[in-house]
Amino acid sequence: MTRGTHETDPVTLAENFLRAIYEGDPGVVWSSFSASARSFIVDRGISRGLPPELGQALLDGTADVLDHVEFLADLLSGLAKDLETVDLGKVEVERTPIRLGADRVKVTFVERFEIEVGPKLEPLPVGSLEMVASEGGWEVERLNPGPG
Repeated sequence: MTRGTHETDPVTLAENFLRAIYEGDPGVVWSSFSASARSFIVDRGISRGLPPELGQALLDGTADVLDHVEFLADLLSGLAKDLETVDLGKVEVERTPIRLGADRVKVTFVERFEIEVGPKLEPLPVGSLEMVASEGGWEVERLNPGPG
């Protein structure tokens, strides 16, 4: 399991996290999530048929390599589906996070649309990431696909 990918800057983490989804790097995606987010993801998997013992092994980092790879591939596929209307190759992360609390921020990502005719359009918000501060930097707590 990839570890140590947390960033001291939430904007950099957001850029790296979205790039990892776009490039298909599930290790970076998984290790960017906070412990509570990983627990939530595994709990969702268990509610959809993942054996609880495997879920615990995934959280502990003791899962069989093949099981771990399959789980991460499913996770990446699910995240890509959540963002299927977003062109991750054109996404930009807004430079100023919105503070949600002492140790929480929201980072919005936008997409620019190029049109040939008419006025230039402002970037459109297409999603956000809620992040929490930890000892090692920032971690992704939640992906919110869609504007708002």
